[in-house]
Amino acid sequence: MPITTMVMWSFLSRLPTHRGGNAVEFGIWLPFDPNDDAYFTLVMLYEFTQLTWLGCNNCNVDTFVTILLQQCTTQIRILRLDLETAVERAQENAESEGITFDEAFHKVFTLSLRHYNKIIRLSKNIGHIFGRPIFFQFLVTAWIICTIVYRIVDIDPTSVLFISMIAYMSCIVVELFLYCYFGTILTYEIMKSSYTFYAVLKSTNQIDTASP
Repeated sequence: MPITTMVMWSFLSRLPTHRGGNAVEFGIWLPFDPNDDAYFTLVMLYEFTQLTWLGCNNCNVDTFVTILLQQCTTQIRILRLDLETAVERAQENAESEGITFDEAFHKVFTLSLRHYNKIIRLSKNIGHIFGRPIFFQFLVTAWIICTIVYRIVDIDPTSVLFISMIAYMSCIVVELFLYCYFGTILTYEIMKSSYTFYAVLKSTNQIDTASP
């Protein structure tokens, strides 16, 4: 999508404007006139390459962070499934190894606790590394969306520039959606895990009460 947006922005909007004899405004400072025929193509290709490379890098970072969030969600789901069968596995281990239920459950729960600590370490590292950049990215993205909406008011809806601006804003909205979607799934899985942990504690208390 970033490449499509830049193709529409550069080759389908600015190039026809320049050929029509109108001045094109670039978002960078240059020590020469970029609308001169000798420099226009070079400047447009430079801007196209730079912004496309930047857009692809943003996509890579967003994908990498969301994959890390999904990894946390998957590990928490695995931990929840382990907790759901912790009592049954402890009972089976107690019978097969000839030990008490408390000792068997302690072994099973210790493994789950180690798994939990590794998940917490991963989530803290993600927050420490990407927390502030994502926060400022949200602020800048909100400002960009407001700027785009302000600019497209005076643009012809049938023009290529209008379509390219809408495509660019769609990229920004999808970027925000990724963090919100995977963050919501992670929060939901954490809530389910907390309920599972409470149910496991309740089951162990009932077993301790029923045991002689």
